[in-house]
Amino acid sequence: MSEVPLRYRRPGTHLDTAIASGTSDTGHWGVSVIPTWISVVGVVMTVLSPVLALGGVALGGYLSRKADRELDTWRHREETMRMVRWAVEQILEGDEAGTDAGVVTLRSLMRSELLQPEDYDLVAALTAAVAIDRVGPAAYAELENADTEVVEGGAGE
Repeated sequence: MSEVPLRYRRPGTHLDTAIASGTSDTGHWGVSVIPTWISVVGVVMTVLSPVLALGGVALGGYLSRKADRELDTWRHREETMRMVRWAVEQILEGDEAGTDAGVVTLRSLMRSELLQPEDYDLVAALTAAVAIDRVGPAAYAELENADTEVVEGGAGE
């Protein structure tokens, strides 16, 4: 049977009925020409694409928060070192009020949450050295807890 252009078909003929019903003489008009594996891939991609997008958003949020924490740590460290520098400058000027302010600043910094655990030993050693040298062992002991013992000199003396 030859294919008749649509404009020459008469209504009610066998070919018009087959086109309208979605079947042909062989009965295969309604069968999809897309292979099954492509359909499966399409369904999987339809389901996975939002899940992958959500995963990307979650990963981006995690990396952003991690970078923010690192930046916050860096800012705390910078502020700590600025305060340490200022306190040491005040102590080294030799003025009594400046020395007291510097020692108090170092002691307050040691109790502050601004001080990072990595910097604690440095600030503690600096506070002890500067306070003992400038203020004297007796005044430093008063600044410390009552049960703390001040030891002068190094291990080799």
